[in-house]
Formats: sequence, C-alpha cells, structure tokens
Amino acid sequence: MPLAVYGGRKDIMSCVAPVGAVYQAGTLSGNPIAVTAGIETLKILIENPEIYSQIDKNTSILEKAYKQLGLLTHRVGSLMSVFFTEKPVFNYNDVATCDTNKFAKYFDYMLKNKIYVAPSQFESMFVSVAHTDKIIEQTADIISEYDTISNKL
Repeated sequence: MPLAVYGGRKDIMSCVAPVGAVYQAGTLSGNPIAVTAGIETLKILIENPEIYSQIDKNTSILEKAYKQLGLLTHRVGSLMSVFFTEKPVFNYNDVATCDTNKFAKYFDYMLKNKIYVAPSQFESMFVSVAHTDKIIEQTADIISEYDTISNKL
C-alpha cells in the first residue's frame, strides 16, 4: 500500500502548515486507507519483533550465496545490493564501473528461474516477511547454481 510520510525535529516540523508557513502536499500524503494500513503494519511489527530477526536471517542466507560466487554485496538488515565488480563500491561512480553486461545475464538467469530481482545494479533488493524460509532456500540454491552455468552465458 503506497504511503507518503516524512518527519523531522519538532522545530522543523512546526514550520509546516497548518502550524507553520510552509505548505506541503503529496498525492499519497495523509490518504486515510494508506495511513490505516501503515498503522496496522506498525502494530504487527511491535507485537511480533521476531519478524526483524527472521528477515535478517533470511537476507543473510542470500548474502552468503552471493558471496560464495565471489560477488560484492552491501547489506543493512533486509536491504541488500549485489555488484559485479571486484572493486569497493561506495557511490554512484563506483557502481557505474560495475560489469552491467554480467549483471544483465544474471538478471535474465534469475528471471528465467522465476526469481525477480532488482533489474539494475543501481537498485537494491528488499527481503520481507513474505519471503518464507522455503522461498529463501530455493532462491539461494538458484543463486548458487548460477556459478556453475555463468561461464556458459
């Protein structure tokens, strides 16, 4: 459910209308259905904090599969990026030097195996609670098999 939200320190937020003089608007800002969905999601997360450790564990499994192929990964919790390079990646210019042809072959391989990953090295993947242990295991297996066939692509 799309939702537009932002926040900040009280002194900054007090500048925004209706209290302050700065007007802010957005297509999804304050949408009652989206806000309700967001509140209910937060309630579920508060009542089930183990969700975070489960997602972190599953992302770690995928990260390990990528690293076993010698690929560079950057990960924070459930957010992860995979890069086809041997150089460190810190910014846009570093990502721009990655092998996009190899990434395109990897993307096609994953898609042919019914795994949809971010279609660009300039994007990240997000693991969620919807990704079950079975799905994560299958995905890790498909990633691991890529090494075996990647030389043939």
